[in-house]
Amino acid sequence: MSEHHGRPSGVAFLMQHRRIKGVPAHVAANTNYTANQVYEHRSEDDCWVTYRGRVYDITQYLDWHPAGKDILRPFFGYDITEACNVAHSWVGIHKMIEPLHIGMLQGPPRLLQGYDYDALRTRDLRRGSPA
Repeated sequence: MSEHHGRPSGVAFLMQHRRIKGVPAHVAANTNYTANQVYEHRSEDDCWVTYRGRVYDITQYLDWHPAGKDILRPFFGYDITEACNVAHSWVGIHKMIEPLHIGMLQGPPRLLQGYDYDALRTRDLRRGSPA
């Protein structure tokens, strides 16, 4: 397994995603959740986020994120679109998390207020430390 400082890489996650027992695509496409429902799932044991109008249960991905789950923790239950645009504009995030897609967001996303997104630009996210 490919690793970054002891953590499996996103590529390794992609290689292993077939083991994930997710929601079938046709079910996810026809299941709606509100931002309030997503917000109810904000723990390490049950973590949902929204990204580009879709709802994802990223619980299984937390240990796979190359920068570790701590960088993701502020976003548990929130929309991650802006964070991904800032920190991962070159990465096909949607492909990585597609196996975790569980439904569609009904209504506006819950945005994390007061977060310093510029700080994501100055971090080496592969190591989870300042650049």
